[in-house]
Amino acid sequence: MTELIPAIIPQSFDEIKQKIKLLEPFIFRQDGEEPFIRSVQLDIMDGKFVESTTWNNPEELKSFSEPVNFEAHLMVENPEIYVENWLYSGVVRIITHIEATTDPDLLIKLCHDAGIQYGIALNPETSNEKIISWIDKVDEILFLAVKPGRGGQEFQKPVLDKIKKLRSRYLNVKIGVDGGIKVGIARQVKEAGADMVIAGSAIFKAPNIGNALMALVRDVR
Repeated sequence: MTELIPAIIPQSFDEIKQKIKLLEPFIFRQDGEEPFIRSVQLDIMDGKFVESTTWNNPEELKSFSEPVNFEAHLMVENPEIYVENWLYSGVVRIITHIEATTDPDLLIKLCHDAGIQYGIALNPETSNEKIISWIDKVDEILFLAVKPGRGGQEFQKPVLDKIKKLRSRYLNVKIGVDGGIKVGIARQVKEAGADMVIAGSAIFKAPNIGNALMALVRDVR
């Protein structure tokens, strides 16, 4: 089953708390059933690798009274410097960009030694071949289907071919797709071979967040 992961681009910790509050009925089910949402992605930006900047104080995540499975998508230069601050924040997965690091092996070791999953992200124009050397060492390959740095962009259809090609070569690798996701696109991404579909604007900019989220959940099931 393909998993839907909401994405937050936080300008403050208060914004994270507010959006988690909106997602609570779908994360913490009261009927004992499997939750619709198992993870939430935080998009962290440094103003260098991408133009935008965001909140970046992972220590604050420890204040949640209910555990949330956060993953951190670090859109930053020199992620080796940033990762240290995130290792013991409670996140379950850290994702960095292949375009931003010269030492993926160090990042893999740091995360795995801390008991955290590690994923490599690649931008739409980056060849799949750039990440092949690490594909058996990482826990996820994250395809960006838009230029990283801001939400609300249109999905770049050529990324579907990149997903299909990677899936045909590596049946067991976990594949995530982020950017431009909406109903219809989510289904295409699933059919191309994605295990995880990450959506931000389609959820949080919708008139009714609950309806938007459930429409996406149905689209990937």
